[in-house]
Amino acid sequence: MRVLPLLLVTRMKTRRRWIHRKHSNLELKKASRQDTCSSGCGQSGNEGDNNSENFMSTSSITNADDHDSEPQGNSVVGGVIRTSDTDLSLQSEGFSSWNKALERFDMHEKSQMHREAIERLTSEECPGMKSWLEKREYISPTIVDEILKSMGQMILRGILDDIKNVQWYAIIADEATDISGTEQLSVSIRWVSKNYEVHEDILGVKELPDTKAATIHHEMNDILERCTLPITQCRGQAYDGASNMSGIRNGVQALFKKDEPRALYVHCLAHSLNLLRNTAISSILKNYKILMAALDKIQEGHDEYAAKASGLLSRMEDFNTFFGLKLSYLIFAPAEQCSTNIQAVDITVQEAMKGANVLVSHLDSLRKETMFGRFYLNTIEESKSMTGEPRNRKLPRRLDDGPSEAHRHSSPKDMYRQTYYEAIDVVAEEVKRRFDQPDICMIRDIENLLLKSANEGTIDLLSKKIIKFLGVDVNIKRLKVQLAMLPDVIKTAFDGSVKKVTNIRTITEAMTKSSLYQNMLSELDRLLLLYLTFPVTTATAERSFSSLHRVKSYLRNTLSACKLNNLLLMHVHQNRTDDLDLTKIAKAFIELNSRRLNYFGKLKL
Repeated sequence: MRVLPLLLVTRMKTRRRWIHRKHSNLELKKASRQDTCSSGCGQSGNEGDNNSENFMSTSSITNADDHDSEPQGNSVVGGVIRTSDTDLSLQSEGFSSWNKALERFDMHEKSQMHREAIERLTSEECPGMKSWLEKREYISPTIVDEILKSMGQMILRGILDDIKNVQWYAIIADEATDISGTEQLSVSIRWVSKNYEVHEDILGVKELPDTKAATIHHEMNDILERCTLPITQCRGQAYDGASNMSGIRNGVQALFKKDEPRALYVHCLAHSLNLLRNTAISSILKNYKILMAALDKIQEGHDEYAAKASGLLSRMEDFNTFFGLKLSYLIFAPAEQCSTNIQAVDITVQEAMKGANVLVSHLDSLRKETMFGRFYLNTIEESKSMTGEPRNRKLPRRLDDGPSEAHRHSSPKDMYRQTYYEAIDVVAEEVKRRFDQPDICMIRDIENLLLKSANEGTIDLLSKKIIKFLGVDVNIKRLKVQLAMLPDVIKTAFDGSVKKVTNIRTITEAMTKSSLYQNMLSELDRLLLLYLTFPVTTATAERSFSSLHRVKSYLRNTLSACKLNNLLLMHVHQNRTDDLDLTKIAKAFIELNSRRLNYFGKLKL
């Protein structure tokens, strides 16, 4: 952010030097003629003009009003006024190192040339310049906001230009509360470039008056319209599982499907696996003794906190609590690991489903007597000196309303064995249910179609469901022919080294081996781009909230919505920020009104 003001200041000083030269040129002509007449050396007026031209092209020249008012220490050489050797202006020594830019500007401000230029600029020849310099408007909050707005808009335009070059996009959105208590909606776009590179770019955040589905749908539509992204090109939407977002009748996803039925909804698969904060459980287990000691100290008081601490301490001294924490860590540690791995930007539905299947398979492997026996013995060993002995419990009376006698386990181990198996079964079934989403079935059908064609070359008749979904975006007749050619393309691209295709990425790698494949199999290329466009998680929106909390902090909780979005875009898209053309930004800033244009002059790109 310091570079652009420096560029403007440099331009301002360059403009001052240009004005200074313009006036000095006339004065030097006059001085040259006077010298010619007084010395009688016979120099012609043309030679004096030539000297003036040399002044305009010489880089080591400073200004003077005329020969008679020349400052002490200056000399006249060939009709050109030069400053003394102690002059440290930019014109006398030049400028080449940006590492010492601020130091060189300070030296230039102390030079004779700079002082004379300032005197001329603030004189009656430039009315209004003196007051403008005294106000220092180029560093005021208003000017800073204008520059930030130009930079933010340039980044956003670059993102939108890239998105508009592709055929389809998907929406990723989530809402959260910022530091000031304002509900913010984060909207990101997932799109795929021609070389099958997946991008997820945030467009900004929008303040929400409430979190009703109709309100969120209206605000998201407004953002898409302002960005000129037609809803007819939307092929996917990913939100969390909240009812206002995922409702099948009046949720945001349902409202968007009314506008575009092909905008498939995916309940964030990372949220589906984020069943519990495993890090918190790990911290409690690691500091179990320390927590018990702290609660024991707190319960010695006589206030309400002492009573709460006493109750918590009694719970922690119970073996049932320790067993539950250990079991939770055993089950949810793999789930959290899987959830973290599928949050990558370029993740596909196929890879996310494979991760879920691995998790379910791992949970099934825990359902063995040997695994339970080992877990139970380790838990008892670790709980010594911290909790009491495990004991048998009977079902509470409020839960036992049947006429028959309640079942009692023969030993504490039998009771905890039942708890162990029930917990594993519940989690495994919940993972299967959350990944068995209606719209994901359509995505998996497209995935199976691609993999089957890559391995067999021949396909059965496409289902009516797939034909209806792809009918507008892909030419079905040409697609069938190109799918039959896919095995030969893969064999040629990899020289026969690939025996069986099990991943969509293998197909995309084969297609990018040569541009011929993408041109020849154009409908297959479109199908791959469409498949990769489908979103998997809302991790990008979640990351934007992390950036939001850094930008809009406790000390900056009154940022306007416009400034917040500009800063957020620059913070999230740091690569695009680094690639900004500061000259274009300065040019836009200068050309905003005629006053700046007269002061800085025109910039050439």
